Amino acid sequence: SHMVCEEPFYRAGGLVPIYPILEPSLMLHCGAYKGTLMERLEGMAEILLEESGIQSGDILFLVSNSGRNSVVVEAAIEARKMGITTVAITSISHSRQVESRHKSGKKLYEVTDYVIDNCGIPGDAVIQFDNFNQKVGPKSSIADLTIVNIIVINTVEKLLAKGIIPPVFISSNL
Repeated sequence: SHMVCEEPFYRAGGLVPIYPILEPSLMLHCGAYKGTLMERLEGMAEILLEESGIQSGDILFLVSNSGRNSVVVEAAIEARKMGITTVAITSISHSRQVESRHKSGKKLYEVTDYVIDNCGIPGDAVIQFDNFNQKVGPKSSIADLTIVNIIVINTVEKLLAKGIIPPVFISSNL
């Protein structure tokens, strides 16, 4: 999920006013098992939101295929209390088949203002081989990156239609 948050940040063709909340302890490069445990830790999202500088009137996109872990659910709940519009990018199918790990019993799609279904499946991987029980080829990354880029494109289009020139990054290699 953190890769999806990095995709539009400081990216050629991306909008300038995008700020990802990237907590190292939640990222796989700091330890996959550790990150898995940390995303279940209640109380972390409130700290991350406070530290990020996000404020009322901002929009917070929350990305989680399962939408069940405490940090992402808590982030949505706390952000809404702060007057921040929340948008989930999640797999409704996956989320409906698992239990929430948040104390509220809610899942991400149940606590955000808007929900974008990435049409993922439980377990995320989609390719099955003969004589091999484990599916491979997760599809949420491709779907989520496409969704995020379409949102950026549509936002630029709408701003231009209103006569607003949006701040967009130009490749530093041009």
